[in-house]
Amino acid sequence: MGAPGKTKSTNADFLRYCLKRVWMANGASEEHGDAVADALMVGIRQGKLNQGLGVYEAIDIMFQKGLLDIKAEPTIVSEGDTWASIDGRKSSGYFTLTKMANTAIEKAKKHGIAIVFGHNHNDAGSFGSYAWLANRANCIALTSNNSVPMCSPLGGMSNTIAVPPFDGIGIADQKPPVWMSTKLCEWYDADTAQAVLQGTKLKGDYVIDPETGEVGNDLAPYAEPIEGYGRVYNQTAFQQLGSPRVYMLNLFNELLTGIINPHGTITPEVPSLGDIVDGKATGTSVGGSFFL
Repeated sequence: MGAPGKTKSTNADFLRYCLKRVWMANGASEEHGDAVADALMVGIRQGKLNQGLGVYEAIDIMFQKGLLDIKAEPTIVSEGDTWASIDGRKSSGYFTLTKMANTAIEKAKKHGIAIVFGHNHNDAGSFGSYAWLANRANCIALTSNNSVPMCSPLGGMSNTIAVPPFDGIGIADQKPPVWMSTKLCEWYDADTAQAVLQGTKLKGDYVIDPETGEVGNDLAPYAEPIEGYGRVYNQTAFQQLGSPRVYMLNLFNELLTGIINPHGTITPEVPSLGDIVDGKATGTSVGGSFFL
């Protein structure tokens, strides 16, 4: 790290090269390496620190635990003119979502609209990268996946719903695209890391004490470090949603990713981060995804 108060800079092409080579050194194909490096670089360029370099840990953990098949090739298992379903075959979400996006774009170019579902894959990082693929093809898009259960239903005390990304893009002729990147929750595991390492607090009282039910904005007392990692933290607290609107969008996203998805897994049946770390998990860290 650089001196306090300063940010270390590096050449973006060199960083992309390093990310690709590291993943390929673990056994990935060049195509898989490109998918991971390209998506990570979009997150980095967006300034999304927790969806840039740091999120690489999410697929590394799954790989080290034997829950990510780095040599697998995501495959179309069923399709029609305007839809398809892709089995990630326990690969990364980066590889799977890239194939989903390219498949949906190809079908939409022929028929005007298309939706592609994915399942049996792991984390995909910043979904802004897959929305950007649509923009490059002069298309609009909306895309997401569900996740490990890390959020409580509105008014509840049990982490049984997802902490999903929600990304979209719309073309604007010769002007820059309307590009949206958000999340349908109040905090991620990375916010727990920041609470411990930097002393940051959440912007609202979204942390539920599992014993008392009291709410606060400090994740640090509930943090559970994962040995060998710094961005991905587990925690014992429950997550409270800030409004019914976020809850509604979260459930809408679950409808697309885990319910109408032909082979999707709903969030409550996705292994928790704790089960993954403890070696109890057998499935992937994502239950389902979509690219519209």
